[in-house]
Amino acid sequence: VDYILGKNPLNMSYVVGFTANYPRRIHHRGASVVSFNVDPRPIACGASFTYLYVDAPNPNVHIGAVVGGPKGDGTDSYSDVRNSYEYGEPTTYNNPGLVGALARLLVGALPPGPPPPPSPPSPPPPPSPPPSPPSPPSPPPAPPSPPPPPFSDVTVLCSIVSSWTDSNGPQKQWNCEVRNEGIYAVRGITLSGSSFSPNSLWNIDRSLVLPDWAANLNPGGSAGFGFIQDAALTPVFRVVAYTSSAPPSPPVTAQPPPPPSPPPAPAPTPTQPPPSPPAVKPPPPSPPIQPPSPPPKPPSPPPPVKTPITFVQTIDATVPPSFNVFNVTIINYTNKTVTSLKIQAKGLAPLARWGLIDHPTAPGYFTLVPKTFPIRPNEAVTQLGYLQYGAGATFTAAAFTTAPAPPSPPRRPPPPPPPKRPPPPPVV
Repeated sequence: VDYILGKNPLNMSYVVGFTANYPRRIHHRGASVVSFNVDPRPIACGASFTYLYVDAPNPNVHIGAVVGGPKGDGTDSYSDVRNSYEYGEPTTYNNPGLVGALARLLVGALPPGPPPPPSPPSPPPPPSPPPSPPSPPSPPPAPPSPPPPPFSDVTVLCSIVSSWTDSNGPQKQWNCEVRNEGIYAVRGITLSGSSFSPNSLWNIDRSLVLPDWAANLNPGGSAGFGFIQDAALTPVFRVVAYTSSAPPSPPVTAQPPPPPSPPPAPAPTPTQPPPSPPAVKPPPPSPPIQPPSPPPKPPSPPPPVKTPITFVQTIDATVPPSFNVFNVTIINYTNKTVTSLKIQAKGLAPLARWGLIDHPTAPGYFTLVPKTFPIRPNEAVTQLGYLQYGAGATFTAAAFTTAPAPPSPPRRPPPPPPPKRPPPPPVV
């Protein structure tokens, strides 16, 4: 595992996206063709071979893919060339070795089993059968099975998504996911941790207190949080408390009692007609079944404050249980054309995003895909969106560059008025 993740003569991680040194030209069609955010037109199967021999790094980072690895001759050499599939192709049979080893590390060492009991020696044959042999003693009861570890239904998995060096020294960005793996809803998830000293964080506070929407999860539900801290610290989190409750049983509808049977009619007499049987009342109608109340509508983002570069967010759709699709419109209120933009995003922990890429020279910041620029004065563009649990992020323009707006074309002078027609001659 250490060798695959970078402890090797090349100091290269053979898992794409892990650390800053990993293969950039893997042999993978979806990773090597032009990004959909740059050119959304379809690419035919044969046309994708155009990108096989391009030397530039893959435009789409295939995060988590395990490549073929170095040459197996003891030289530890690796060829980061897209056409060298024996080095850089991520295949299904390359990944299980690492996944199996990591799963074993995650489970931990299992306790050794008890040694087998020694075989008893064979007794010598008795000279004569005893008159009444004693009953053999009952075998001891089997030891009870060890109880499952407490709070094992909720897991916390963290991964490094970015690393860089700034004025505070080497930094790493961590994204963590809290997931309810059980069959019951859990409430009040409480975490503890070590080596946790973030410089910035979102969806959690420094006391490891989660917001309500992340601390209360339905079966199979998950919530994310993230933080940035010194690269020398490797955080460890564990779940120390929560309460679980089984889902309520569906109500049983009471069946109305059957109508009473009418009493037997007396025998009629010649002078008296037979009495009429008593009227049977129909059973009362069952109350109508009320439909379940619709889930509460997610809160709309607060109205934006008008700034030179203003970001306006709208919720385009909601995916159960509480995932929202946000669309962001960027408005240029300056009198110049914006040619580049450095964006700061607070509270951004998306499951997916589009139109937003990492800033090439400012780690921790973002920018827009190249086709978005230029943004002309008073122009509004909607090229940014993301899918995120709960509330949306807050976007601000940390820096931007401009160019003078193109001059307006000269106004053409109005055409001269048409000459007046002379009045008609008088009629005699």
